[in-house]
Amino acid sequence: MQWWEKEASLVEPRLRNRAGDRPVVFETGYGPSGLPHLGTFAEVARTCFVQRAFKAAHPEIATRIIAFSDDMDGLRSVPENLPHQEEIAAHLGRPLSQMPDPFGEAESFSAHMIGKLKDFLQTYGFDCEFLSSSECYNSGRFDEGLLLLLNHEEQIRNIVLPTLQPETRQTWSPFLPICGECGRYTTRVTATIPEEGALEYTCDQVFGGAEPCGHSARTPITGGRVKVGWKIDWALRWIVLGVDYEMFGKDLIESADISRKICKAVGHRAPVGSFYELFLDEEGRKISKKIGNGIALGEWLSHAPDDSILQFLTKQPRKARRIGHVLVGRTTDEFLNLLRKSEDNEEMLKMLAECAPATPRTHRWAFKSDVDFSLLVSLVGALGVTDPESVLTFLKDNESLTIASDDEDFIRELIQFAMNYHREVIAVTAEPLDPSTLEAPELAALEALRARLEAIPFDDPAELQNLTYAIGKEHALELRPWFGVLYSVLTGNPTGPRLGTLLRMLGRQRAIERIAAIPRA
Repeated sequence: MQWWEKEASLVEPRLRNRAGDRPVVFETGYGPSGLPHLGTFAEVARTCFVQRAFKAAHPEIATRIIAFSDDMDGLRSVPENLPHQEEIAAHLGRPLSQMPDPFGEAESFSAHMIGKLKDFLQTYGFDCEFLSSSECYNSGRFDEGLLLLLNHEEQIRNIVLPTLQPETRQTWSPFLPICGECGRYTTRVTATIPEEGALEYTCDQVFGGAEPCGHSARTPITGGRVKVGWKIDWALRWIVLGVDYEMFGKDLIESADISRKICKAVGHRAPVGSFYELFLDEEGRKISKKIGNGIALGEWLSHAPDDSILQFLTKQPRKARRIGHVLVGRTTDEFLNLLRKSEDNEEMLKMLAECAPATPRTHRWAFKSDVDFSLLVSLVGALGVTDPESVLTFLKDNESLTIASDDEDFIRELIQFAMNYHREVIAVTAEPLDPSTLEAPELAALEALRARLEAIPFDDPAELQNLTYAIGKEHALELRPWFGVLYSVLTGNPTGPRLGTLLRMLGRQRAIERIAAIPRA
């Protein structure tokens, strides 16, 4: 059983108490405090996997996926990867939906970030219903839930206060009013009046980089004047929207537990769901919209097929994974292997097709050619050409490869992705080989390899691979650095596919010319 099928089975006990024909609601959330990254996309895609598994098991039951954007959040600091930092800083502490778009393209900060996420999701055709905090609060959709929470304030405080630092408990409230004077969350609740559905506040709190204005007022908690705090907002959404299932990151386990207890305290049933491990950048740090670390979705999609991301997200979510540019190539090769064995992976490929029906697919869910992405990246670097058709011709003319005619359109796409990757990643990050740094044993090994390549047959990649290994050992070289030197000499990139395969692809003349071009002392 796949992990998404196990997750879908968690929802089944809720069917016993389901009212009428109410659809089963799956929710996924997004805080638009910065540009969306892979983690944002992953939460939506994974939830779609679970929804699809549930529908397969219960085709007679209607379902919905709500992609909820918390655009009423306030920004405490300026994201490091955005332009116009001073302009953003001037609006710290205000709802994201009330901040200007730093790119000058959308009606607000949050509208720009939400728009980017929608663009990515619509590329795949995920069946999501988009909702935002601002529309739910301002339209009154959350009013009944807010009043319910206000009438259970004491129970909520008893649940949340033990989880807070002692210095925070005295001023904490489930509610966060927007100051009527400065429009910021720099407020402190001084009194609640449940019988009037109102509260009183004073604007005297620092909110990240935002300073208070000193204004005091009484305000209704309805109509978008007040939002709930971050330890409460899940409970409010679950109650009002009738959520049945939600996944969440490992860092939000405590928040999920608190919201479940709040739901129980006010007489509502919390959804089921489970946590997933976090994505890390190449240095092992949690990826963050505010820092801009990790790989952006746009970068991935310019370097690899759309389906490669979906393939990556089918992996077990309970395992933390580092994401970066290296992952793109590795995942693309995994996807190609999935296509090569399409008969054995029919159910998974069907799931990807049904969850993301809008993605154009020249591969047509099969791949019979023995070309992989890592080889193409090395090849475009070695050939130094910018025309995909020229590379395809080179591949087709190479007797060591099998190129299926049905794959040619897809291979053209892969070649273009490889060219993008080499230009935007390899050429930027890979340090070119400095011949002056090569030691005498390395130069001697290169000369020995050149001489032996002139005599050895070039039709057996395994024999060529063994030759590079043997020459490294003969000259007492550490093999990993030695192979790195060879990759750099042949392609300009210190990593690549198996050297025997690469040499066979390049051919005797081109390989020898590359090695001979290294100046000797």
